[in-house]
Amino acid sequence: MIYKNISASLIVLLLIFSCTSKPEHNTASSETTNEDIIITGNIDNLDVAKFGDKVSFGYHDYMAGDYRELKASIDTLTGDFITNISSIAPVQIYFYHNNGLEIIVSPGDSIHFKMDGSIIDKTAFVNTLEISGDAVQTNKNLIAFHQEFKPDYARNELEIKRGNPENYKKYLDSLYIERNKKIQDFASNNELSNTFKNWLTVEEKYAKNAALLQYPPLYNMFTRQFLDVTPDYFNDAMKVPSFTKEDLANSTLARNYIQYYYYQLRTELQSKLSQEDLREPKKRDSVFYTSINTIAKDNKLMAQLITLTALQGELNNNTIKGYEDNITQIENLFADSDFSAPLNAKYLKVKNLLENPILPEDSKLLSFQTENPEEYLKEIISNANGKVIYIDNWATWCGPCKQEFKQSTPQLKEKFQQDVEFIYLCHQSNEKLWKPSIAEFKVTGKHYFLSQEESNPIFREINLQGFPTYTIINKKGEIVKSGFEYRPSRAITSEILTELIAE
Repeated sequence: MIYKNISASLIVLLLIFSCTSKPEHNTASSETTNEDIIITGNIDNLDVAKFGDKVSFGYHDYMAGDYRELKASIDTLTGDFITNISSIAPVQIYFYHNNGLEIIVSPGDSIHFKMDGSIIDKTAFVNTLEISGDAVQTNKNLIAFHQEFKPDYARNELEIKRGNPENYKKYLDSLYIERNKKIQDFASNNELSNTFKNWLTVEEKYAKNAALLQYPPLYNMFTRQFLDVTPDYFNDAMKVPSFTKEDLANSTLARNYIQYYYYQLRTELQSKLSQEDLREPKKRDSVFYTSINTIAKDNKLMAQLITLTALQGELNNNTIKGYEDNITQIENLFADSDFSAPLNAKYLKVKNLLENPILPEDSKLLSFQTENPEEYLKEIISNANGKVIYIDNWATWCGPCKQEFKQSTPQLKEKFQQDVEFIYLCHQSNEKLWKPSIAEFKVTGKHYFLSQEESNPIFREINLQGFPTYTIINKKGEIVKSGFEYRPSRAITSEILTELIAE
């Protein structure tokens, strides 16, 4: 990904003129590589006071194995913005300012949006949006599809909460028979670009199976309980599909399917191992790569994407042993692929971080003075000297924790750094990964690493049930709020802190 913070109107105008419609998937111009995607736009009726001077973009980066978020600056005089993104395949990107929209773009595309910055209503926003350049037809198709196919999230959540796998499967059977028929009608009644035809194909091939695979983790998320599901439930969803690079056009669904396929594959493989073998990483890796080699015989891309999910998960947690122990298998699987060089670069970056973690100047790695963990919260409150306290309870392996570190924690600190004591308690983690994680995201503030024994009293006092959990304490030393919902990115968090500071 390349982000260019350019506000000059001249560049935007040049791009607009170069974006006269061309056949979609044409080769990129000489000014870009075949991986560059250029997104430009102009916002009428810009309201900086209400919506700010940035346009936000979010997308899944297959190369990084991460959900990327970036912001493009808006020229407040002209309303122009521009950003660059790199991708090896078509990718779905969600952008947002006063309103939001999902788009599909391909490597080499230059696309331009003209929008009204005063419109809040989604339908009115979409109806007034103007798209020019590449992928116009694709995105008109996508907008029309989302207007016609609106998921019933409430009904789906209700069916999941019932906790009956077979009934949920019957519900999905009925739902997707009807949905796929509607998709076929949609395809017959609309002029579709080739990219969107591929996108629709993925919907028909994988949407139901992705829903089947997500059932157990969603049940756990909705109910805070675990559900015992027999392996037979997953039979249809685990049949290895004919996965192609064109399927990445529907990048959100493709990513979800691969991710949950990997989780279920790992569960099934580990269920066949003894407790002794489960404690041996080499044994776990051996059965995993044996299975991957079997999948690769019929569908190498599928095998690569599953393995990529596994490796990127480990590397995102700053763990390199699995990569190093299986390097021969990995090199053979990814030889001559688009994934090989970025994956190796990520490994080297993590290796360097582990060997040489550089903490920001305002980070303090502390130990509690009291020897009694039951007194840790009291010590934190005493050291705050009457300030409002914001405690971030996190773990080195927790993806959502790190996402907040990366995107939202710096903004919250900048706003409240004079009036709020920011404390970071690291729980249930490998201490060797604690300092590198702080260094990676440049997390300033006061940091404590807690053993399981030290964490237990904290768990009880703040009712900590998972990570991340954010605990807010007022000036009197009273716990006011504690939960995942008070994360740095939520507006309610700033509102609560502002009210407590004013008391």
